[in-house]
Amino acid sequence: MSNATGPLGPIDRRGFMRVMGAAGSALGLSAAVAACGSSSSNSSASGGGGGSGGGWSSITELSAESGPDFIGAPIYIAQALDYFRDEGLTVTTQYPGSTPKTVQLMLVGRGQVALPDPAAIISAASRGQRIKSLWTYGKGSFFGFAVIDRSPIQQWDRASIDGATIGISDASGGEVPLLRGALSMIGLAEGDGVTLQPVGGGTAEAADALESGKVDVVAGSYPDFYSLQARGVRLRLITPTEIEQFPRNSVAVKASDYDEHREDLTGYTRALTKAMVFMRANPRATAQLVKRYAPENTDGIDVPTIATVLLGRLLIPGLDSYFDRGSPDFHKVGMQDSAGWDTYMRFLVEGGVESDGIKLNREVPVNEIVDNGLIDAANDFDYAEIEREAKAYRAT
Repeated sequence: MSNATGPLGPIDRRGFMRVMGAAGSALGLSAAVAACGSSSSNSSASGGGGGSGGGWSSITELSAESGPDFIGAPIYIAQALDYFRDEGLTVTTQYPGSTPKTVQLMLVGRGQVALPDPAAIISAASRGQRIKSLWTYGKGSFFGFAVIDRSPIQQWDRASIDGATIGISDASGGEVPLLRGALSMIGLAEGDGVTLQPVGGGTAEAADALESGKVDVVAGSYPDFYSLQARGVRLRLITPTEIEQFPRNSVAVKASDYDEHREDLTGYTRALTKAMVFMRANPRATAQLVKRYAPENTDGIDVPTIATVLLGRLLIPGLDSYFDRGSPDFHKVGMQDSAGWDTYMRFLVEGGVESDGIKLNREVPVNEIVDNGLIDAANDFDYAEIEREAKAYRAT
């Protein structure tokens, strides 16, 4: 199988098509846990998953992904290396199918933590929900805009985008709030010079829509873009620099649960932090774990592709500041940039962005949402020990 090489770099076609699972439908709330060989059973938050106020010993997390894939690498590491168990926790994963649903279900007690894009958290807070973001997966947004390599569109500005049809995954896709804000930034809006067309995220339909000219631009996640290149579509990014710097997915909880279950949340974020240190120290072993825990979406993909492209270009670079001795975030994995959140919030509110049909028209003090109070405790372990463990680890 030949590689598809484009502006985003060389990609193993078969591997990316499988790892993204683009053709698969979103899993329901009863989806199996992302665990080795499906050996761990799914646990409802109203039962074994533990509800709020019940003295958690288990946590149900609600993923923004449609099913197990490489984005869940830190979870797989924490499961395989017993980082959760070391904290006295049992963690299970459910896949509601969209980032807004993760927050909605968490707020009604169907899970203890949600792992959404910040827009969903901001939306909930603007409606008066008491919600906290505790820990982030790294720096830099996962979302952006791309065009086919031969497109006359060279940049994201009014002259280039006016009259364009923009492909989106679906109406509730995580990229949609950001897209609407980006349109407002250049004086455009859906239905007023721009058409939004659902084409799926990195799917064959999206590839055909770009190749045939049915859509001029595609808005989506960077994994979507790699999936499109795996289908032979040569892409060029036109994401504005300021948008690339927006915050990425984080751990969100109800404010009341943060107050009542601080010990369990500290253990949960510490386990994830150890997993991030492991991932950075040994991407290859992490890639092997990704194949084990997400077998359907990695069938046929080789370990080097997962390690060097999916992890090496998308996840690991977002951790760089945490390992830079000159950075104020040194050894503070999960530290959130409050200023970045504030910029993103103003971007969404000033753009009149809608989330779930409700316009975001009220800014909320960032310190009511973003809380870095667990970061020091989450990083309170021996980094060198985890790095040694990672380098010696051999996945079976």
